[in-house]
Amino acid sequence: MARRNRANLAATRAAYDESVANYRESVLVAFQQVEDGLSGLVLLDQASKSQQTAVADSRRALDIANNRYVGGVTPTSTSLPLKPRCLNNERLATQLLGQQMTTSVFLVKALGGAWDASEIQHEQVKPALVQAVQQ
Repeated sequence: MARRNRANLAATRAAYDESVANYRESVLVAFQQVEDGLSGLVLLDQASKSQQTAVADSRRALDIANNRYVGGVTPTSTSLPLKPRCLNNERLATQLLGQQMTTSVFLVKALGGAWDASEIQHEQVKPALVQAVQQ
């Protein structure tokens, strides 16, 4: 009987130690995910700011080239190569925005927030006037 009690005690302690180790691992993984999310958002914010500057610069260059064409100073061929560059910069800015949103959701999940698509299913997002004009 004493041997069985000692064996049960040892098994219970082993199960407890395993539970503690699993909990510690879960906490460390959660801290790592939060840190990854925060650092990812910082990096994406920096990249997004740089890309927005590139978008503004390419738009300004395209506007200048178009104004020069309308004014008869230069032929249309000077503005044609600028259009794809401008669109490419805008596409990259949009991709960075999507990555920021995805990283934000990842961070919310890492912080313990639930994300259930059915809760936002009935929400209707309408683009702002600026977004609608740009599309």
